[in-house]
Amino acid sequence: MKEVTPQEAFAALAADETAILVDCRNRAEWIYTGTPDLSSIGKKVVFETLVDETGQPNEAFVTRISEIATP
Repeated sequence: MKEVTPQEAFAALAADETAILVDCRNRAEWIYTGTPDLSSIGKKVVFETLVDETGQPNEAFVTRISEIATP
């Protein structure tokens, strides 16, 4: 895993048609800080929480992302 700036992530998503953005924050964070908009490059964000608001892990996270990422 590598930390990148929003600008670097956007450029990578725009350059690679197979790239996806997974927003793994929880619902409260989506509501209070907003969500990414990739419409200008014709993509949609995948929203899948890594943990819920109580800190409980999303046991289905890896399976769901694998299903989305596998053509």
